[in-house]
Amino acid sequence: MKNRILIALLFITLSIALDFYFYEKLPCRVPTHFNARGMADGYGSQKIALLSFPLAQAFISALYIISIYTNQQPRYWRKKLKRNVNEDELKQLISEANHIIDWVLILTMIMFLYIQCETFLVGAGRQKQLKPEFIFVVIGLQIASVVYMLINQIRRQSQATKTKADDKISYTHHKPD
Repeated sequence: MKNRILIALLFITLSIALDFYFYEKLPCRVPTHFNARGMADGYGSQKIALLSFPLAQAFISALYIISIYTNQQPRYWRKKLKRNVNEDELKQLISEANHIIDWVLILTMIMFLYIQCETFLVGAGRQKQLKPEFIFVVIGLQIASVVYMLINQIRRQSQATKTKADDKISYTHHKPD
């Protein structure tokens, strides 16, 4: 848990560092919204833009820590699962879920840092538009992570069901001497 908190603090710190770097370079009005082509179509004050990105990182980090904490509670899993699981299965489920949460939320924090940097580059006049390709790649990786986890869960459940069915068959066909 301590490493996860440090990772969250790292992303918040990077966001604040970007604020300090771009503070003198940004005009009073900066882009706050971009269309699908990456062109700025909404503007706001410099102070709101500078404040919003670290706050967004802090909010994402808080969700991250809360989700990891909730996810590590066995009673949470026992309530959500529709079948009984032994301790080893439960530990495996928790570990897999934490891995996916780590991956998706770290990608989200990277995406927010990218959007912050691109927004400030456009606002400072260093580039004409936001480059949305990276955002689509990150979102694609997030979706792929969730799909991968679901496929693994389905595969593990079908193997566990098959193993239990094989155990029942071998038990019923076994005749004592």
